[in-house]
Amino acid sequence: MTISSISKPVRTGKRYPIRYRAHQYTFPTEDTIDSVCFDATHVHIQLSDGRAISIPLVWIPPLYDANPEEREKFVLSDDRQLIIWDPEESEINEILRLSDYLQAKSRLQRR
Repeated sequence: MTISSISKPVRTGKRYPIRYRAHQYTFPTEDTIDSVCFDATHVHIQLSDGRAISIPLVWIPPLYDANPEEREKFVLSDDRQLIIWDPEESEINEILRLSDYLQAKSRLQRR
């Protein structure tokens, strides 16, 4: 067997029906925070379009090190894109930007 015969895709000619049209799907239209809650290991963010993301607290050292009562002392920005802990209101001084956690970034992009 030659290498060229291994790398060629096999075409069977089989077709599959399209069951749903594109307009029947729902796609995200905005990224805004609806609600935030915490458990022992994650911050859970419910988005206004129904999606939910969970971020490990170990990824955010100030939140990981804080006690549960201090984690709850946040406010949402007016555009609902940021979760803000004001150091005058809590022991935490942190801003969590939603967009930072919606798309993976390479190590070079994070610097």
